[in-house]
Parts: sequence; C-alpha cells; structure tokens
Amino acid sequence: MGDLLAREESGEVRVGEWDTYAICPCGLHFRLPFGDVFHIHRRVCPRCGTHKRSWVVRVCRWVSEAVWWRPSTWGRGHWENKEAERDA
Repeated sequence: MGDLLAREESGEVRVGEWDTYAICPCGLHFRLPFGDVFHIHRRVCPRCGTHKRSWVVRVCRWVSEAVWWRPSTWGRGHWENKEAERDA
C-alpha cells in the first residue's frame, strides 16, 4: 500500500474513489448507485449471461496506470478491493 501511495503522489498512477460494485464471476463490474443489486436494470451479465443473483457486492476502486500522453497505455489498471465483503 505504501508503494501505491508513493506512486500516486508522483503522478504515476491515479486512484479512484471507493464505491460499491457488483462483480460478475467473469470479472465485469457494475456500479451500484444505492448499494444494492436491486437497482441494476440488467437481469443477466451482458458478457457471460450469468444471473445477477450470483454476483458479489464489494467496495472497490479503479487504480489507473495509464499515461495521458501515451494512448497505448489507456485503459491499463486494476481493481482494488476493500477488506469488507458481502454477498449479493
């Protein structure tokens, strides 16, 4: 975590705000505006077809590793989960 903070301060990575997401087993993330899967208007994942009852609700954020002046790096990054987890 200390390494991530140092990289964020140097401008090497950008860290998003913590937010609640439903995560499909295929890895697709759906933002939960009110913290519940009920408010997602899709019944199944558009990527794999899994029903939303099997998704996991987690608090996470996107850590971007893109460089603004290098388009080949746009979209690079990873999801970082908080410790607290609960099932949908």
